[in-house]
Amino acid sequence: HRAGFFGARTFRFNLRALIQEMLQKHDGAMPLKGIGQALLSHTEQRLGGPRLAVPVLVPEDLREHPDYLKFLERDGEGEHAHLRAWLVDRLSLEVVFEYGFRVRSGRSLEKTGCSTVIVDQEALGKAAADLALMVSEDEFLESRREPLGESEAEHFLAGLINRLRLRGGVHQSLLESYVRDSGKRYMLSRKMNPLGPIFGKEAVLPRFLLETPPRKGKRSAFDAYTSDAGNLTWYRDWAARCLGIDPDDSGLVELYRTAVRRLEESGILQSVATNAPATQQASGVSQAALTIVDGAQEVACPVCKEIIRLPNGVAERWSGRPCTKYRCTGMWGESKDAPDTFYTRIFREGRIARVFPEEHTGLLERQKREGIEEAFKERERPNLLVCTPTLEMGIDIGDLSAVMLCSVPPTTSAYLQRIGRAGRKTGNALCLTIANARPHDLYFHADPPAMMQGEVDPPGCFL
Repeated sequence: HRAGFFGARTFRFNLRALIQEMLQKHDGAMPLKGIGQALLSHTEQRLGGPRLAVPVLVPEDLREHPDYLKFLERDGEGEHAHLRAWLVDRLSLEVVFEYGFRVRSGRSLEKTGCSTVIVDQEALGKAAADLALMVSEDEFLESRREPLGESEAEHFLAGLINRLRLRGGVHQSLLESYVRDSGKRYMLSRKMNPLGPIFGKEAVLPRFLLETPPRKGKRSAFDAYTSDAGNLTWYRDWAARCLGIDPDDSGLVELYRTAVRRLEESGILQSVATNAPATQQASGVSQAALTIVDGAQEVACPVCKEIIRLPNGVAERWSGRPCTKYRCTGMWGESKDAPDTFYTRIFREGRIARVFPEEHTGLLERQKREGIEEAFKERERPNLLVCTPTLEMGIDIGDLSAVMLCSVPPTTSAYLQRIGRAGRKTGNALCLTIANARPHDLYFHADPPAMMQGEVDPPGCFL
């Protein structure tokens, strides 16, 4: 599990650095649609061809895919058209999730202020103007008598789109069967979606938008903007606070139905017919309506302390408007530049260093273990071994430049034996020791010389 963690984490960091580097080379703006192919082409150019680029871009959960294993066996020689096709699809989904479903997880590009996505502003303005006109003319909102302004309608639509994006409601080919089946978890399983990311049994799933909730007894991961009066959902609450209407207004369903229709006509939303019932439509944001842009500004709510990152120029229009968080009574504050953090600099520097880990334990068969050792000596794949104490002595893995101990060894002799595997050729090495929250480790964390300069007992055999 530890080896998989290291591999997955460096994949994510490399992906973010490559996206940011590619974005800066394209004058700070790139369409989200087609981003998978663009990212693969950029990485191949950056690293000198597919032989080095493909291993950097293949996600950790697809390392055992037959196409990728064949690619490694041939050392990248040949066409590998099928591998390239599914890799482009997966990379596209990873980028869509990076600016949507996973925005708030870890150190995403948007969360660090490196870049974000912007909705087609011309299309959004047209949809807002049409919605404002229809609401004012048809007067289906009983609790609002004055005409609806275009700026109000635009913020209402922008909040709806932003919620869909952050909850994973952006259409992508690897999510197609999942959307058509109205959000069934089974459609994202490895069996039904072998090229998609793995979702655990308790994991939150991407959420698209339905008009009506499933029939009683049926479950769906999707949201529905239709609800019973008195049931204050986010959609009722958002319309009430944003447009100044009663949350139980009988015209709310027609308001959202009209809003979705206007956004579909403008190309911002895309609706797909679901299998059950056949008349139900699942709506999500279209990739064609989103553009990745360099930089981001922050707006914060002084009441709930929510912070969101928006494109430069868009953040100003959100200032003074209702907060999008459920039942919050606050207004977004003044926009400001996102802070320059350590991870902002890491992603902007574009350093690419993929870790290819392998486990080395006594549980491995001898032939496989020796194969890993020989491959490790070549320093390309794997370039990181996650080992048990079986590696302490008697195994040749060549010269090491760094050793990291994931706990404090029990004795000084064990400590010296383990860190002694590094620096044998040059005499220089980086040796790190992680002290866990247990008495033994904390004792030596408080007094490191006691371990590093402790007494080394000679091995003995007691009969």
